[in-house]
Amino acid sequence: MNHFTPLNAFSRVYVNTVDALVPEWWALMSLAVLESTMTIGARVHRDFENELGQYGDIVNTRKPASFQATRKGPNDNVTVQNAVLNNIQVPLDQQVHVSFELKDSEISKSKKDLVEEFLKPAMIAQAEFLDAVIHGQYARFIRKDMGGALEGMTAANAHDFLLDAREIMNIDKAPLSGRSLHVPPRMETSLLKDTNFLTADKVGDEGSALREASLGRKLGFDIFMGQNAASVRGAFTNRVFQSNTAGVPLSLGATVIAVDTGAGAITVGTWVEILGKPYQVAAVIGAAPTTSITLAVGLFDVVPDNTPITVYTPGAVNQPVAVTGYAAGYDKLIAFDSFTGATPVKGQMVTFGIHSGTQIYTVINATATTIELDRPLAAAIADNAAVNIAPPGDYGLAHTRNALAFVSRPLAMPPEGVGALSGIAVHNGFAMRATLTYNGLSQGLLVTLDALIGVALLDQDLGVVLLG
Repeated sequence: MNHFTPLNAFSRVYVNTVDALVPEWWALMSLAVLESTMTIGARVHRDFENELGQYGDIVNTRKPASFQATRKGPNDNVTVQNAVLNNIQVPLDQQVHVSFELKDSEISKSKKDLVEEFLKPAMIAQAEFLDAVIHGQYARFIRKDMGGALEGMTAANAHDFLLDAREIMNIDKAPLSGRSLHVPPRMETSLLKDTNFLTADKVGDEGSALREASLGRKLGFDIFMGQNAASVRGAFTNRVFQSNTAGVPLSLGATVIAVDTGAGAITVGTWVEILGKPYQVAAVIGAAPTTSITLAVGLFDVVPDNTPITVYTPGAVNQPVAVTGYAAGYDKLIAFDSFTGATPVKGQMVTFGIHSGTQIYTVINATATTIELDRPLAAAIADNAAVNIAPPGDYGLAHTRNALAFVSRPLAMPPEGVGALSGIAVHNGFAMRATLTYNGLSQGLLVTLDALIGVALLDQDLGVVLLG
């Protein structure tokens, strides 16, 4: 028997049967737990329609229209502008699920016990996954100016770093209202140690920020600590070159840098760090050693002569024999090898091969030999292709709601007559499907809670990365 729970889902609960056997109850309660656990997901644009979807569907969401004011003379007609809503295509390319089995002895437990013992842990895992996916979209803003400097934030400069991010958003004409800042734990600690954010006479909150170790709203940002925000740490193998500018500093926006003092080749696609900012190499001159590099984007800072350029050594894709290929759309674990130092970690940006284009991914799960990305592959990657890792440090994200889109659609329910109970709940632009099937061999009820989602960049000018 299948049920579709209406949009006012939280007002509908079945009470005429055992709760564990009512799929709507699982769907409803899972959404309640999920919403209370997620952080950044509640503060991005949500696109939801009460229309069944399936994996791979393309959803057309909209970037808000923009207009320009102009003068009108006494005898002039008004200037009519087209109200064009820019269409953004978002693939529903992620079906996220958590499954667990209830034994017969557990099915009759109380609602409270079922929530505490099974549903909460399941939804915390779901929320962490979704949060990591959304936090990972900071990579979509990395090709524009950034505030702060990698491995550089301290209590002494945290206030200034945050002002850098604010200035960039002001220059980009991002709305002053509705700005959020999501930071990893170490960055939050640096901000909390800065007396500008806590001293009662400076904050005007009668000391509540200091008592509660809460940043709240500062400098126009609602600040949230996200445990899944990117904090990249590790002894990654690197080599250090220096800029060779013949004594004349390189100006903002320059892309070509002559380098010296370093050994060996810098390969196209490799990530480098210059003055605390991450860049990707788009072209090189010279092999052993490399004598010049071209960056994928222009410099964000003036670079003096002999400035260190730290080059992070790539690894390689290790395609197992059993895998026919990491094709476009692949969304499972990707194996790697050839790293001589630390291997990629959660939150780290990676690219593949020699491409320095726009396909920058973020690692959301990692082991010593595999990584899982924030979204499916946009293009196929071959065995032994380079796995280019971005520099370590903290990557916070300041943004408004319309910088990113989180798209959700309800999944279709199983066909009638296949022995499954299924229901869907919808709340605040998010849908959850619950499917119950009984396993006669293990004598247990299999509960699967899943959602169909997609993420997309709406407007790069509405977000900025804060480095620390």
